[in-house]
Amino acid sequence: MQDKLSNNTIFKEKISNNTILILNRLKSMLKISTDTALAEYLGVKQNTLSTWKTKNKPDYELLITKFDKYDLNYILKGDNETVLKHIITDLEPPGIDKNTLAINKILKSSETALEHAQSEIEARKETNSLLVDKIRTLEDKIHQLENAQDNGQKRKTA
Repeated sequence: MQDKLSNNTIFKEKISNNTILILNRLKSMLKISTDTALAEYLGVKQNTLSTWKTKNKPDYELLITKFDKYDLNYILKGDNETVLKHIITDLEPPGIDKNTLAINKILKSSETALEHAQSEIEARKETNSLLVDKIRTLEDKIHQLENAQDNGQKRKTA
């Protein structure tokens, strides 16, 4: 992670916006209104956010880790209109209602289940094919034994 920080041009530049603005942008992007909810999302205690504000120094490494799919220039400096680099499935992208998100999650889940079922069917087809081959081999051996038994009885009677 340290290499990512040292090579990142965002951290080579002086970040002029203060921590309160950064946290407010995060709350706006996540569509949450309280520091408590933001702290929970970040996995820190609320008093940690208060310390960041007081010292005007957030945990940049944590922010990069948690928001790597977002535009860090926007988050840290507020100078970019693009909020998302990619649509992330666990956050609500702007302009998509909750019903659409729910339907998309159901579709994705259904696709995954279908793929799993298809691979299971293919595995069972292979197993069935092997079993059919073994049954045929056993039937052939039975016929050979029956023929050998018949030939042995014919010799005894002859």
